[in-house]
Amino acid sequence: MGEIFSEWIVKRKTPQKVRMIEVLLVIVCVLSCALISIPYVGVLVVALIIFLTYIYFKNNDVEWEYALVEKNMYIDKIMKKSKRKRMGEYDLTKTEVMAPADSSYIKEYDNKNLKVCDYSSLIPENENKKYVMVILNNNELVKLILEPDERMLKELRDIIPRQLHID
Repeated sequence: MGEIFSEWIVKRKTPQKVRMIEVLLVIVCVLSCALISIPYVGVLVVALIIFLTYIYFKNNDVEWEYALVEKNMYIDKIMKKSKRKRMGEYDLTKTEVMAPADSSYIKEYDNKNLKVCDYSSLIPENENKKYVMVILNNNELVKLILEPDERMLKELRDIIPRQLHID
């Protein structure tokens, strides 16, 4: 068997709550310009407000990268297409089940108190593309919400054929 490698990037939709905060921050930045007339302190306050607004905007433009390497899945958070942070590393041999989000295979895990990691796009139109993976990670069951493409599903079928259910 050859080496398995697959990548897929999912752009996350910015939630409405975050959009409202962004609008408020822009308004605060514009209004804070009136503080520039205050010597020293005014300029520092305006600079701080603009800097914090920039950081907030930067950290809310998110893409998820799923990387499948051999029997491991790595999930990275890419912020503003420049900064990358490793969100998780999962050994696929410890997968309990993986199936579409609305599948009956997943229903038995709904009532269990599992840690949930949503690595999906949050786009309502993509609900039928969402898969849920229940996997053992650091001695606890974790529920991952993913949106893999067809190629990644094919690779996953080769790695975890008994655990992967495609309805």
